[in-house]
Amino acid sequence: AERASQQAGKLPADWTQVQGDPAVTQEILQLIRTGNLDDASTAAVTQLVKGRARATAVWDAVHLAAGELMMRQPGIYGIHTVTSVNGLRYAYQMAAGDENRLLMLLQGIGWMCQFQNFMASRPQGLGDVKITELAPLETAARPQEAIEEIFSLIGKDTAAAAAKSFTLAKAHPQPDRFARAAGRLIFRKGTDAHDYKYAAAIFEDYRHVSPHWRPHMLATAVYHLRGSTLPDSPLMVRAQEAVRSL
Repeated sequence: AERASQQAGKLPADWTQVQGDPAVTQEILQLIRTGNLDDASTAAVTQLVKGRARATAVWDAVHLAAGELMMRQPGIYGIHTVTSVNGLRYAYQMAAGDENRLLMLLQGIGWMCQFQNFMASRPQGLGDVKITELAPLETAARPQEAIEEIFSLIGKDTAAAAAKSFTLAKAHPQPDRFARAAGRLIFRKGTDAHDYKYAAAIFEDYRHVSPHWRPHMLATAVYHLRGSTLPDSPLMVRAQEAVRSL
């Protein structure tokens, strides 16, 4: 908060312009990986104040950090990395002034550094995954076939589902068909509020990040979507039985 108060008046007029910069994003992301909040936030503010980057490039790093943590330690903490950033990004977009916008952006960096340190201290630790090193597969199936295969792999081979999702988004960046398939499966098989909130956050943030990073976001999505081979929820089973009894 102190940094935002001191630096907001120094920001150039166009600092919130939608403009990505992969080099800046990777620099900030690498600092977040260290868990050093002061270094990461100082670097971000320096880039912004000097006009070397726009807020979008920094937000890209925050979203990628959240997705990477989910990939490195799937589960409740990873879910909350993504949904926390989603909430902070919304607050940034709704904020009325530069100081509050900058505060929300710095909070995004801070939360990710905190999650990095906390999750690394858990017994399961963090897996060795770097979201920026994902690469598309050599061959890509047609969109509908790819989507069906991806959802059949969720819960059985999530890393393979992520690779295929990344490949799909590289070739077909519009996520609408994928998101509709995810929504149908959540409706049928979801049993917890996190099933809904994680998907909502991922698909909102997919459009917030720069086009260069959208395939990485889709790869992250499969770490908490409902796979097609999972059983229907008890509620859905009851509903189907009720309909059949009519």
